[in-house]
Amino acid sequence: MYSYIKVSKFTFALIIVALASGCQYKGPKLLCLPYSADIDQGRVIDIEKIKMLRENLTSDQVRILLGKPTIIKDGNWEYFHYCCKPNEEPKITKLTLEFVENKLKIWYKKP
Repeated sequence: MYSYIKVSKFTFALIIVALASGCQYKGPKLLCLPYSADIDQGRVIDIEKIKMLRENLTSDQVRILLGKPTIIKDGNWEYFHYCCKPNEEPKITKLTLEFVENKLKIWYKKP
């Protein structure tokens, strides 16, 4: 009977350790919360590359510089980047390029 109690305590301790290992610690709270991964979608819009944009660049030159756009519509190219971290508001960045006769004329970025 003594060995049976010893085994059951060991089994109980093993179950507690297994359950607690799937939790993460965040700050001073003593709560175990499940892990939440960052969500990162779309093209990363690099500020250094945006600074290299110049008026009258061809669409091929822009594609080499920034990569393939997310949306091509009516001579406009749009690049989107969506980033969401746990317990934070999602951040959406949008870069729009306007082409006239295959030449870059206007570009603007929102947040």
